[in-house]
Amino acid sequence: MSCKKIMDRVYEHEDLSALGQVRVGLHLFTCPDCAQKAGRLELCAEVLRKDFLPPSPKLEDTVMLAIAEEEGAFDAKEALAPGGFSLGGWVAAGLVLLVSLTTVFFGMEFNNIALAAGMSFMIPIGITVGIVLTCYGALLIGSHLKKLSERFGLESR
Repeated sequence: MSCKKIMDRVYEHEDLSALGQVRVGLHLFTCPDCAQKAGRLELCAEVLRKDFLPPSPKLEDTVMLAIAEEEGAFDAKEALAPGGFSLGGWVAAGLVLLVSLTTVFFGMEFNNIALAAGMSFMIPIGITVGIVLTCYGALLIGSHLKKLSERFGLESR
């Protein structure tokens, strides 16, 4: 086997048969370049397993305590995230989107294109408008789920 094939098997840690393991072992025994590369790979794997991230037994407790402390502060900041829209901003943007998507049908250029392409042209346009409005509504509801559930009395018990 060539050096490239041997090193590919070493790098990929393929499950080798007994014969394959013998072939790789013999090649590494007879080829100093491949043996050096395989040794470096094993050393790097050992460093990553043991020394890269030292154990931290209290990390989980510290992180969970910080999350619990910030949970109350997060609810207050949720209404207006930095650079985000309020619920009114989302609704206004949605209305602009709805009006712009529905008024595109009244343009003169659209009528010329629709006449040239036929009525089958309306199907993909309708599907596109439906997908855009559905995705926008899903993003609106998903990003303001808590506020909307409070407003419409859908609190979980």
